[in-house]
Parts: sequence; C-alpha cells; structure tokens
Amino acid sequence: LVMGVVNQEWEVVGRSAVTMLSSNQLGREGHRFVRTLLGLRLGMVKPDDVYMVYSNRMVKPCKDSMETLVYLLDQFPVKDSVREGRGGGGVSRRQLLTWLSQESEQEVVREQFGHITAKLLVKLVIKKEVSEDCEKDENVR
Repeated sequence: LVMGVVNQEWEVVGRSAVTMLSSNQLGREGHRFVRTLLGLRLGMVKPDDVYMVYSNRMVKPCKDSMETLVYLLDQFPVKDSVREGRGGGGVSRRQLLTWLSQESEQEVVREQFGHITAKLLVKLVIKKEVSEDCEKDENVR
C-alpha cells in the first residue's frame, strides 16, 4: 500500500487501532485515522469489529467516538430496524441505541454532544430509505 508496506502489516495496524478504540486510548487524530482506514475499504479495519466495540459498551462517549459511530452508520449501515433483532451475529440498532441511551444519561454528554447525539438517533431509528423519501418530499414543497 504505502511505500511498499505489506497488507499484513496494515492489518496489524488496523487491529491495533480497534484495540486502542476499545480501551479509549484514541484521541481526535486516532478516531480520524480509524475513519480513514474504514473509508479505504481494504479490510484493514473491519466495520463489524468497530461496531462490536460500541455494542459491547467498551468505548466511552466523547465527541470523537460519536463522530466515528455516525461515520460508521453512514458508510456501513446496520441492516436491521430497531424493532427486529439482527440475529445470528453482528450488531443491531437496538444494541447501539442501548449504548447511546446509557451513555447519554450522563449530564455532560447531553450538554456537550447534543447535536451529535441527535445525528446518531436519526441514523439508528430511521431507515435510510425512509430518510431519503423524506428528503425528496421536502424538496417538492
């Protein structure tokens, strides 16, 4: 990939980034790096691995972790709805909502990250097709 570095070595870098995410050791640049690796779609960071960090409540809420989750939901949407569980592995919207609702009970999170929390709620509760239809309806008016 970069300067002759083998793909296997980048996979190690990706796994290390997910490990650092799960132990809340990524700062702003670390989250940006994870989003970049996800965006390359080369398998260095697997979206399901990142989703599991959130669904297992390993990552603490902060502006950067919420932005990473918004990016993840934008680029790699969860297939189920809130009412139906995904079943058979993977993460569900319900699990992500549970993470968000438990973490958002902290007053600081509500005050500082309300706009990001709102974006997450929209992404988790409204299916993509529905939101696209709503945008089309708004443009007609």
